[in-house]
Amino acid sequence: MRRAKTKREKTTGLIERKKVIGVDPITGKKIYHSFYGRGRRAEEQIDEKYKAYMLKQELTAESNETLAAVCEHWMETCKRPVVSPLTYDLTYLNSLKIIETHFGDIQISDVTQEKLQRFFVKNRWRNRWQIDKFYYILKNTFDFAVQNEMIRRSPFINIKRYSKAAKTKRAYDEAAYFKCIAFAKEHPDGLGPFIILKAGLRRGELCALRWSDIDFKNQIIHVRRAVTYADGRLKLNSGKTANAARDIPIDAEAVDFLSTIEQKSPCVVGNGKADRRDPENFAKRDYQRFITDFAKATGYPALSLHELRHTYGTMLYHFHTPLEAIAKVMGHSSIETTRKIYVHDTVDDLKERIIFPAM
Repeated sequence: MRRAKTKREKTTGLIERKKVIGVDPITGKKIYHSFYGRGRRAEEQIDEKYKAYMLKQELTAESNETLAAVCEHWMETCKRPVVSPLTYDLTYLNSLKIIETHFGDIQISDVTQEKLQRFFVKNRWRNRWQIDKFYYILKNTFDFAVQNEMIRRSPFINIKRYSKAAKTKRAYDEAAYFKCIAFAKEHPDGLGPFIILKAGLRRGELCALRWSDIDFKNQIIHVRRAVTYADGRLKLNSGKTANAARDIPIDAEAVDFLSTIEQKSPCVVGNGKADRRDPENFAKRDYQRFITDFAKATGYPALSLHELRHTYGTMLYHFHTPLEAIAKVMGHSSIETTRKIYVHDTVDDLKERIIFPAM
């Protein structure tokens, strides 16, 4: 028997049906919600609205967290345990701040492919390394959310990365390398550049290097700490990556030269009683004086401190050091980092390494 229309239905023309949309977790009572339809297709309309409502509820039932909160949770769970504190603070937390600033309080369930693409378009002025880090964090965050049933499917699909053109990584060739070493041995500010060219230290590692870290007898430099800025303050830490602590063999020339240096400070490149040096201060003063004089004297380009480190890796590769060994002495966590970024092939290098098939 067909149900009689209510007074409201007669007045508005709308058909109302109450359907169960859930259960109260405290009382256990069913929760109802009204759905409406009109005309002969009222029942069909009500069913369609009910299904759409339940689908939306299913997608967002456990996803009321913001995108930034889920990013942070993924980072704490999956990255903090496996990267150095320095990398976590300077790489992951800094990236999170930029993501949080852009997306604000938007829930992860409300993030669409379009919104993600807009983020990458807006940040296209940043360098490729930073863009790749955003891509890595966001993709893994959405995968994490899907696996933990926060969302049904990831919107991170076919996202294009945009960035400013990467700067060409420069390195001295063999002739310039040996001239730079000779020049460093004679220049009053050449000690730091000499060590980088002989051991490939990072700037922060050089500024934290102490004389007690150099084993003259066994020809080894022990890298155990680095100087960096965190929250606007100069701090000592264990290094950029989990592999930053390492022992670097040095040659007899390095030992002989370093043995002649008067140890005026606990810090090798220090200028007082401090056991560390400010990397910014060292780069802008000591190193700038050295590299400017070298460029004027030889006509070679003035490379940055980090490009001297590139030169070190390139020379090791040029003289046939295996990539695994180069990665280890340079403190890389992945050999691909060494291969893609720090090794500079020349045609002559390739000629020496290619073995042509012959009968």
